[in-house]
Amino acid sequence: MSIKINDKQFKILGMLSEIADTEIVNWGVENKPAIRHSILSRITDVDDKIPGFNKDTTCIFNRATHIDDSIICCVAVKIDDKIVLYTLAKSSFIGFGGNEYDNYSWDMRVLGDGFDSKEIAYAKAFANVADRAKELRREFFKVKDSKFLTREICQELWGICSNTAETTDTSWEQSRRFFNQAVSFVFGEGAVFVADDPKDEFPEVIGDGTIYIPVKDGDPVSYVVGSDYIQGMKDFWKMSANTLEYVQDMVRLLNEIDNSGVMSSSKKFDYSEVYSLIPGFSKELTNLKKMQEDPGLTSMGEFDIIDGFVFNIGFIGVVMLCRHYKEDTYSWISSVEYGRITDYLKEMGWKGED
Repeated sequence: MSIKINDKQFKILGMLSEIADTEIVNWGVENKPAIRHSILSRITDVDDKIPGFNKDTTCIFNRATHIDDSIICCVAVKIDDKIVLYTLAKSSFIGFGGNEYDNYSWDMRVLGDGFDSKEIAYAKAFANVADRAKELRREFFKVKDSKFLTREICQELWGICSNTAETTDTSWEQSRRFFNQAVSFVFGEGAVFVADDPKDEFPEVIGDGTIYIPVKDGDPVSYVVGSDYIQGMKDFWKMSANTLEYVQDMVRLLNEIDNSGVMSSSKKFDYSEVYSLIPGFSKELTNLKKMQEDPGLTSMGEFDIIDGFVFNIGFIGVVMLCRHYKEDTYSWISSVEYGRITDYLKEMGWKGED
């Protein structure tokens, strides 16, 4: 029995191996961007030109694998009527002494259906996500001191990866591995995603969960992501505001927004976009300037008020973002004390309880 070997495929494999060995020696195995650039430059040169090299397909796979630390380079070649994908990737082996060693070698596989291959379609989808991940990494560097903007980046990354996983007919393992690679790529080594326990029998490929981002000399910071926040945190807070029935829940939601770091974002956050949607909010009785000047609400100047509103949910009260002179920070509090709020309410035209 004879084994048929495609000489053309293995000849190209030999050429790529020789080129890669030279460039790894030249640049060092850790300098993957330089190695990739050099390999792709050489295989289009006259001296080392690879016959049948397909630039467009090669570009797609290299974009898709850009965030994968285990892959250096992909090369797509048309040989006869087939598309062959060569991938220079990390492989590990354990020596006789029990030590584990990393090595890089070329994987070779024929893509079924040529240019109509499902693998190329998958790679295009993941390439678009990887391109956005590069932009998000830049944005994260600029805003990493803002918890709110970092959370927005976490949610966007979760959203595009989750959507791609749901709309691309590929394996769950591949989609989840790609998302974990994207998290590490955008937020740095040590950043991880921990999924919540599935809520139903048919969970999403990438379900709700938490992204943990390492902080120098501190515990990792957690950012909850998932389908509830698909339109962004601001819309989530607005939806939550519509359902509030109790004063303590109003204060809890507003302090949650404050603790998110939204006030340290590049743009001033308008809390009124949220609290104006709370059932019982009274626009007619809300005037920030008069709140700040009222001796009752400020307790004779003990409290500095920077935002606030009046609500009426069967009883009337005031919720304020303020700071007591003995405290170091501002927080949301509520007051329904008749003696404290009455003078302000009457100045605003309140006639008393109906």
